[in-house]
Amino acid sequence: MLRLGLVLLLLLPAIGVAQPLLTEDAIVAAAVQRAPELQAIAQRATAQTALARQYVGLPDPSVRLTLTGIDPMFRQPPTAMVMAEQALPLGGARSAGSQVAEAQARAIGAEQPLAEAELAWQARTVFAAWRSVHARAAILKHHVKMGDDLITSMTRQMATGGVSAARLARLQAEVERLRVEQESVAHLTANLAEQVRLWLGDLPLADPVLTLPDAPTRTDRANEHPVLARLTAQQVAAQARASAARATSAMTLMPGAGLMTGPDMPIGILVTVGLRWPGFGSGQDRIDGVVAAALADGAALTAEKQARARRIAAAMAQQWASLQELQVRREGLRNRVLPLAERAVHAAMPAVASGTGAAVELAEAEHRLVDLELQLLTLDDAWLTARARWLWLRDGDPEGQAMPSAGAMALPSSAVPEPTPGGMPGM
Repeated sequence: MLRLGLVLLLLLPAIGVAQPLLTEDAIVAAAVQRAPELQAIAQRATAQTALARQYVGLPDPSVRLTLTGIDPMFRQPPTAMVMAEQALPLGGARSAGSQVAEAQARAIGAEQPLAEAELAWQARTVFAAWRSVHARAAILKHHVKMGDDLITSMTRQMATGGVSAARLARLQAEVERLRVEQESVAHLTANLAEQVRLWLGDLPLADPVLTLPDAPTRTDRANEHPVLARLTAQQVAAQARASAARATSAMTLMPGAGLMTGPDMPIGILVTVGLRWPGFGSGQDRIDGVVAAALADGAALTAEKQARARRIAAAMAQQWASLQELQVRREGLRNRVLPLAERAVHAAMPAVASGTGAAVELAEAEHRLVDLELQLLTLDDAWLTARARWLWLRDGDPEGQAMPSAGAMALPSSAVPEPTPGGMPGM
């Protein structure tokens, strides 16, 4: 039985023959650590931050050399003029450009917790599948052994007329069906091990802890969700773009100084002042259009935040209700029904072992027990999946990326047939 298997798993480390068991937290941590997706986000943010450096200090100065009156025969020296100019942007255009780059870098960085939540969801799903195949293998191993023992007892009782040949044949067929399922789970375990290794990285592959992780604590993060934090960062970037666009309408002074010389002309000093005014006339209309577009983006993000907060709250409430329903069913069956089914099997064993009890009665009790244990395993799988999805809704982006489909990572319980009614020994 599953409880006995758990006791043995806990005792194995004490006798020095078992390796450390794999926990859900360990596979999640391994999946997040050095994940290439997170590295890509960090590199994109770093690249965006680097763009802010182009706005440090003043624009590059310019130097011009002008030659006029060039004599092809070189009889007269040309008039030469050397000028140096330095642009001086007004209105904070340089700092505004730097603020845009930094705000966009923060908006990119806001994707990191959402990517971590996505990785955690996938790792938890893989762990649930890994746990399921091991728990199912333990259940099948125990009940195949019980079935073989029942076949031996029923064979002896058939000689005395206590059991019919048809009932014995049905028992043998059911035990063989369990063996087929046992072989199927073994192959599934080998295939799933390759997927688990991809998530573990440098950690060694180990059997999973069969005890379920703790139930999550309900929290209302609809107004402080990481998705909303990312939208807020995008709003800040939109505001920065609007401010930068406004700053481009300011004037840029271009003072310059230089030297001039020519035929019969001593060296003279030149001083010039240039002016560039993008916001003059129709240029202001173009700038206003850029500002309006940035402000419209910010307003749209404000409305999107309100809508996303509502949808996130609704999805979390619905998923929490499903999680609680599964929790109630699991706890009710495990705490109230399973002990009675185990007691029925244990009560029939001594009489069958002594030859005074009917093996058919034990087979019926065994059927009900294995059916209940497999039902509980299916509920455990469903609870783990619902829990992983609720945590993903709490920490991740429910609409940013498609949830992995059931076919992409189906739990093993969906691939292994459940016992059919009347299919276990003696029924």
